[in-house]
Amino acid sequence: MWGFKISNWAMKNLLFVTMLILCFLSCEQDFLTEHLETGLEDYNRARPVGEKLINNIRLEKFAIFKTDKDTYSLVLKLNDTVYMEEIEKYHVALETILNDENKSLRDYEAEHNKKGFNFKPVLKKVNGHNYLINEIETKIKRFESIDIWFYMIENDVYKSVGGNRIQIRNLGL
Repeated sequence: MWGFKISNWAMKNLLFVTMLILCFLSCEQDFLTEHLETGLEDYNRARPVGEKLINNIRLEKFAIFKTDKDTYSLVLKLNDTVYMEEIEKYHVALETILNDENKSLRDYEAEHNKKGFNFKPVLKKVNGHNYLINEIETKIKRFESIDIWFYMIENDVYKSVGGNRIQIRNLGL
């Protein structure tokens, strides 16, 4: 049809290489998922926290995973006894403090040295572990600190819920 033939040897090698590539791609486990399955136990950049956010909700660990060039997953590992019904009424505030270098990398101009990454939480269960994960895009490379707390929105207005505000210092992205 095309005017050329592929030898049996070339066809076998092509088939072998294709199978190897498919096997490699299907067997490779996502780096983030791998660490979520172990409860962040073997992730050396996970920060132990062990503090109560509100009521029965504890922040056990906090970690940042680089998932693409300027994309990161901020991972909050909660206690294993949390239920979605407890989480869904809140919003999560992540307020970072930036040094001068990283302040200029924000996606907006402001006089203050803060950047917020607030989100509506969705409880993610992986291998018996509970997580809240917020994917962010930023050129910022370091947080001097990050404050984490829960709040509510009622009638389009911020409402404090009296929980704890947890601070973690010196976080590189």
